[in-house]
Amino acid sequence: PLEKLPSAKRHPRAALVAVESGGEVSLDELTDVLAGPVLAHDFWIQPSSFAPAVNTPVGVHFRVGDHFAGEPVARNDARLVRFFMESPDGSTSDLVGRDGMDPAGLTRFGSPGLYTLAYHGRSSTVNLEATAFEAYLKEEGLERVSEQRAARGESAKVGRELFSRSVKSFVRAGAAPGSAGYDRVAGLPLEIVPEADPFDAEMTALPVRLLADGKPLEGALLTALRKESPAAGRGAVISTARTDSSGRAILTMTPGFIMIKAVHMVRAPAGSGADWSSTWTSLTFLTTAP
Repeated sequence: PLEKLPSAKRHPRAALVAVESGGEVSLDELTDVLAGPVLAHDFWIQPSSFAPAVNTPVGVHFRVGDHFAGEPVARNDARLVRFFMESPDGSTSDLVGRDGMDPAGLTRFGSPGLYTLAYHGRSSTVNLEATAFEAYLKEEGLERVSEQRAARGESAKVGRELFSRSVKSFVRAGAAPGSAGYDRVAGLPLEIVPEADPFDAEMTALPVRLLADGKPLEGALLTALRKESPAAGRGAVISTARTDSSGRAILTMTPGFIMIKAVHMVRAPAGSGADWSSTWTSLTFLTTAP
């Protein structure tokens, strides 16, 4: 998707949305997107309500951006592997929607409780000039990949990457819904699983586990961001931590709209047209002060 140069250079935000939607983006545009101290390619689920009444319609939106300030991304059925909802009883159902539309899905929650909204997207290819790629690796805690590039004599080489999204969000429906099920594994390729109730109003430190294909992932950088509400502007990083040998880490928590994110990168398969393959995960939820 990067071979053709658009007739006019787009705003970095528009180019970023084009990457997520499978459109064509020039190398110059993508370098603009990834310029600056923060790399603008976080992706998350943001429902129209995190605390809806039972049987009330809720839109399930995708957002892409940086520091929790994002642009809408329309549903693209060609990019969709799974897009589903897990109910309080553990049952799952596909999230319906119209191709090319935002919100990407529409649903109702038929009973009180905690629901998980989850999305797994197909891989896309992105090529970054060496300086931008190395900065991105540093920003996302992927120094191991940078070291491997150096060992291979590739530090000055364009970064050719396959990337995919593996994200989820928690919604609590109904009055006094409780939060049972927060530790249920949805089965995503890369997934953040809380090991304590993230909705506990007294919570100041949240233990989580990071799973890659269902197995603990060691050494990954987890970052927690917060803003006052989903409608607020940029968020702020409130905590970072590396996972231990069991894939566990503890993150400082403050009530508000929370996103926890991580990236996992490995060498791409031979013949893929890329050198590296990454999976991006995030978990979003909304908590309130006691």
